[in-house]
Amino acid sequence: MLISKMNPAELTIDQITKVVFGDGKYTDDGTANGDCIFVFGGPYLSRAVKAVELFKNGRAPYILFTGGDKFGQINPPEAIVLQDEARRLGVPNESILIETSLIIRKKIYCVHSLFLIEQSA
Repeated sequence: MLISKMNPAELTIDQITKVVFGDGKYTDDGTANGDCIFVFGGPYLSRAVKAVELFKNGRAPYILFTGGDKFGQINPPEAIVLQDEARRLGVPNESILIETSLIIRKKIYCVHSLFLIEQSA
């Protein structure tokens, strides 16, 4: 199933899980490269540190930090905090992407492969 052919309103939980985490057939042995390192928003700077480690090891040319503030209680948004940490650790601005919207309705980031920094990180 191609991401560009998906209708978000019709996706099942199983389909979403497979898109985000894969189907279990592929396991990264530490040598695979991707187009983008995707970092879920959250209050943990360790996610940014791991993303920077992957970036510096040449695993992907971009890092995408997500995390917004739906209720106006977090300033700056999580994605900005993670971005600032990555910059502090030496990632150039042109290699950092951010998404501060909590609900991405029409934006779907299409990449060949992603490294996901999981929520438990």
